Amino acid sequence: MQPESSRLRLRPWRPEDRAPFFAINSEPAVQRYLMPLTRERSDAMLDRIDAHFAQNGWGFWALEERESRTLIGMCGLLHIPWQAFFTPAVEIGWRLSTSWQGKGLAREAAEAALTYGFQTLKLDRIVSFTTPANTPSWGLMERLGMRKIGEFNHPDLQDGHPLRAHVVYEITASQLEKHLGQ
Repeated sequence: MQPESSRLRLRPWRPEDRAPFFAINSEPAVQRYLMPLTRERSDAMLDRIDAHFAQNGWGFWALEERESRTLIGMCGLLHIPWQAFFTPAVEIGWRLSTSWQGKGLAREAAEAALTYGFQTLKLDRIVSFTTPANTPSWGLMERLGMRKIGEFNHPDLQDGHPLRAHVVYEITASQLEKHLGQ
């Protein structure tokens, strides 16, 4: 079972997704708040996502626009592999190609993934994090009903790195139900 919405399909990754996913990762607006990825690092990211799927049966799904069947990004859930004040935890994350942003698709995908996480996986809470400068992303977290629980320095980034500082948000199943009016 995979999450989906009226305009989107969250599906497993295919080998032919690697080149278009790298193209999305290479877009300047997508890279603005992320570490730049070479093709090798983009493929390695998909390898880690595939390994998470193999171990758990879910993860960051390929995000496909239903009508055109175009890969437009990714969205999903992932166990956080490092330690922070809010771990152990499952995070929700998203990434959309620039031409698909601003259409409510990230929110639609995130709501489908959150619903899947709480209803199908029976998770207690889900977190999300980003750099403080990434106002579109933490703004979406707030529109999803998530609440800020703190700040931390990302352990994969060294002191002084401009993207090291992060804000973290969380949501529980009951908060999502209340937010969606269910």
